[in-house]
Amino acid sequence: MTLDPVLTASPAIQIHIALASIALFLGPVALWRRRRDLVHRVVGYVWVLSLAGAAVGSLAIPSHFTPIGLGPIHLLSVYALWGLVVAMSAIWRGDVKTHRLTMQGIYVRGVALAGAFNFQPGRTMQQALIPGAEPVGYAIIAAVLVWAFLPLLRTGGDSGRVA
Repeated sequence: MTLDPVLTASPAIQIHIALASIALFLGPVALWRRRRDLVHRVVGYVWVLSLAGAAVGSLAIPSHFTPIGLGPIHLLSVYALWGLVVAMSAIWRGDVKTHRLTMQGIYVRGVALAGAFNFQPGRTMQQALIPGAEPVGYAIIAAVLVWAFLPLLRTGGDSGRVA
């Protein structure tokens, strides 16, 4: 493990990594904590802001899959941003169930899944955390894909929906 790939990355990537890391680590506190109190609200707003910043910032990181610089992983950013709008609108109108399911879905499929795709060979996080271990990166992606979509298969698609 080495931080050199992160430290030598562009500022857009460094800011994205910082905001996405905050979202990754605060998510479970905000989303699966039993009590819905001031801690939930404060951590939740920090999580929403960090995730929104990471999603918007990711659009400044070019993809090499298409000539316009936007690739398939950028769809997860759009998913996350739309989900945040849906979830916050739901809670402001008192629809707690939609808020909860949408926020959990954003975390699992918008944060964890996007994070897993960063373990593809050649990406900054793969080079920093598991350099030279490409098969491990693919195993991480596969495991997170199963974790992200298996609940949808069991519930018929209602788990963590973004309306």
